Amino acid sequence: MLPASGDHPYQPQDFDAQTQNILGLSEPKSQKPSTWGWKSFTLRTKIISGYALALTIPAVGALTGLIVGNHYQKEATQILTTTYQEQKLLNSLQVLILQNRPAKELTPFVEDPAALQQASNAILNRISQLKSLVTQLEKAETKALTNFNSQLQAYQKTLANFVQELERFGQQSQVLQQQRNRRLIEQHILTLVNGENFSDIIQFAEQIDSVASEVDRDIVTAQEQMQQAEDWRMQIILGSLVVSVISASLLAFFTSQAIARPLESLTNVAQKVTRDANTSLRATVLTKDEIGMLAIALNQLLEWVNTYTKELQNTQLHLVQAEKMSSLGQLVAGVAHEINNPVNFIHGNITHIDSYIQDLLRVIQAYQSQYPNPPQPIQATLDQVELDFLNEDLIKLLQSMRVGSDRIRQIVLSLRNFSRLDESEFKAVDLHEGIDNTLLILQHRFKAKTEFSAIEIVKDYGRLPLVECYPGQLNQVFMNLLSNAIDALEDAARNQIQDTHQLYSRIIWISTQMVSENQVQIVITDNGLGMPKA
Repeated sequence: MLPASGDHPYQPQDFDAQTQNILGLSEPKSQKPSTWGWKSFTLRTKIISGYALALTIPAVGALTGLIVGNHYQKEATQILTTTYQEQKLLNSLQVLILQNRPAKELTPFVEDPAALQQASNAILNRISQLKSLVTQLEKAETKALTNFNSQLQAYQKTLANFVQELERFGQQSQVLQQQRNRRLIEQHILTLVNGENFSDIIQFAEQIDSVASEVDRDIVTAQEQMQQAEDWRMQIILGSLVVSVISASLLAFFTSQAIARPLESLTNVAQKVTRDANTSLRATVLTKDEIGMLAIALNQLLEWVNTYTKELQNTQLHLVQAEKMSSLGQLVAGVAHEINNPVNFIHGNITHIDSYIQDLLRVIQAYQSQYPNPPQPIQATLDQVELDFLNEDLIKLLQSMRVGSDRIRQIVLSLRNFSRLDESEFKAVDLHEGIDNTLLILQHRFKAKTEFSAIEIVKDYGRLPLVECYPGQLNQVFMNLLSNAIDALEDAARNQIQDTHQLYSRIIWISTQMVSENQVQIVITDNGLGMPKA
């Protein structure tokens, strides 16, 4: 590990001749002073001066562009905001106008005074909202709505006249409802709807379309003004950036001799060290400024890295070996578990395959005994597949598969014993932990499927002490009991779907308790159909 910066303070200029000799450094060659004194500046001064000039030009240009662009953009934004508000008011007014349907709202309640009055009040409320929107539009200052002001004032009068008609209708309807004269009330509703005032109210929505078109044009104009302001701003900023690029190029040319060349030499050494992993390389000190100090510091750092890398490699070898040994058991356990199930499946089916093949061979032999001279197409096929060779080789092939599967099973058993998956040690364990681990292994069978709902696990654990047992065998018991419960629940779910076409709610209860001082009871219950009676 590299030392902290505070652990090894150093001043490059304090290195004595002996230290420089150890690091492979040499005294820098003296150089003639520059005629214009640029190299006499410190590296800090050179960088600050170049950055200041390179950043001032684009900053001034960008600030100018922002001020000019923001000025015009602010004006365009204000116009656009006002126009959007007016457009929103016009849309609201148009929608509210088209929502007025007195005939549809009043006719169903001609025999219900309270409901009829409530419907009339609802219409009056909308008319009041219309008047409020018209009042807001009358205050607008844009050209489109200023020219529309006379129509808005006339519309206000129309709304007021319609309100009076609606109030008179309310008074008349109360009298007619007392007289139970439905026909006259409906006539009054038709008169109200067919009246000139209501027609003018509805037709005003068409006049709004023309004004809305002018407002849309105002919006487009405002957006164009905003885009123009943005273009001006970008042109000024881009112009300043072009000037800045030219200035920066000139500065880069003049500063490269004093800064870039020593840095390039130092960078080449660092890249070679990184690429070749050769920490024995050392940088040449060309100047006495900050870059020269950096070269000395790099050489010292390489010396430290060279020393500590060797120590780190030795430590890493020990760590890798320890990690391999600690993870070997887990790796073997995982491999054994993944191989065991498919191998058992293959081994169990080899016997059936052998039986089926023997049956097929007997059938072929029976055919050959009955038809010693088969037709030409069949004989050609028999010659092509080499039936006699197949009869001999197929038996050998099955035998080799059986031997191979037996060998794999033996290897898996050895791996399991090595990784102690099958614990045969009699020891005290936590039963709840064993149950929970078994539930975790069977988690994939608890999930919901297309035809099954998810299985709900209800645990009621009592306080149990550690129990001395064979953990591997006991966990296998838990696995078998829970697997049987899941199978029973799946059968019950299938029957439920067939009978009622509904999902079956599947639940498994697990409870534990102390029965006596030396006895523990574990109960696993499910809501399946149960075992059939004999």
